[in-house]
Amino acid sequence: MKRAFLTLKLFFLLCLFLGLSNLTASAQEEMEYVNPLERRLKNLYAIDEYLSAEKLTKKPSEAEAYIELGNLRRMQGEFEESERFYKMALKLEPNSLQAMQGLGMLYYVMGDFEKAKSLMNKTFPEAFVSDEEKIMADALKEKENTSIFSGLNIYENDKNITESDGFIEVYWASDHRLSTSLALNYLTYEEYNSKEVNKKAGLTLYFKPSNSLSVSMNANTLLYSQGSSLNGYSLTAAAESGNFTATAIASKEAFRDNIFTIRNRYYKNFGKLALLGKLKGKANIIQGISASKVSDGNKFYGFDTEFVKPLFEDEKNILTASARVFYETATKQKDANGIYLNYWMPKEYQGGELRVSLERKHTKKLSLGCDLQYMQSSYRLDDSVKKVKSNGVGAGVSAKYKNKDFEAAGYFGEKLRQNYRERRLEVSGFWSFF
Repeated sequence: MKRAFLTLKLFFLLCLFLGLSNLTASAQEEMEYVNPLERRLKNLYAIDEYLSAEKLTKKPSEAEAYIELGNLRRMQGEFEESERFYKMALKLEPNSLQAMQGLGMLYYVMGDFEKAKSLMNKTFPEAFVSDEEKIMADALKEKENTSIFSGLNIYENDKNITESDGFIEVYWASDHRLSTSLALNYLTYEEYNSKEVNKKAGLTLYFKPSNSLSVSMNANTLLYSQGSSLNGYSLTAAAESGNFTATAIASKEAFRDNIFTIRNRYYKNFGKLALLGKLKGKANIIQGISASKVSDGNKFYGFDTEFVKPLFEDEKNILTASARVFYETATKQKDANGIYLNYWMPKEYQGGELRVSLERKHTKKLSLGCDLQYMQSSYRLDDSVKKVKSNGVGAGVSAKYKNKDFEAAGYFGEKLRQNYRERRLEVSGFWSFF
């Protein structure tokens, strides 16, 4: 596994070096090293104000006035009136990107994804559009009749621990409110000379009863190397109102903390509530609260808060800063005999992270990025020992290639802490079909 990880890492860095040698300009969607819930929230719900103060004070042209009326009617749910105003704007200015983008978003909301994609293919690759259009374009891909998403994630540290997750997911939609996906995962965990291989299959049903509410239900089975299995599930509901989006998650899943918990078939029941708020200046704040119960009876709780804000943005670059703080606690650290548990579950674990990301477009299809991080944390195993403090730094590079129906992405990041070093490599591909 380590040899494979090194080969993939060298290949990815070589491709990135060759791309940097011809660097020109623009920006890519943010590729972040964050947990899946935060990534889902930021990618799907971080929609902020589109009109700047300059636009509000500038006297609009006749076509711009029709576009604003179209936007207003779309937000009010008057879809026929909105379509009429956008088409009136296009009669005056047939090449207006803003009119085509607005009309594309209207068709997306109405569920006419073929028309929406046709318009976005004309505008999205050629214009640096707002976050709203970027998110709509990503959501549109998720709603295509058939799509395939596959990739490989590898994590390792200098404590002789290596994890990998190879996956493939097939998605298909029956209509704009109901869709389904089937996912297969090949999971490995290596700790010193011990290795566990697991296989996982899951079926997910997505339902969107309204434009502001979405629900997903997942059932999955994890196969262990010795032949036994664990049945799991997850339920997710997201509701949006104005500048706020609330997401609730409940799940049962394998507790893959180390080789001991995997071999002893530990699992956990997990729940999380997250709230995303859109602030002025394209800033977003995410607050999460979670609770879990392990199959041995142990319980742990946590909360985390993240603030994200673009510092600079033009047609070629996006510079973004984020700050995150977290706190976790567990109810039990020792067993009935007073011996510490075979997995890491401290009485207190808290910390924070600062991150700065630069995104720059290389060509119309290739984007490159990098990020720098500073971390600080502390933990206490129980009340009988002193608190241990630690800090560290990290850096990462990313690349993304996108054309009409295919998208490939890669990320390599490394973090250096006081007592150990960790590395992560992520590569993925997305294919969409009608």
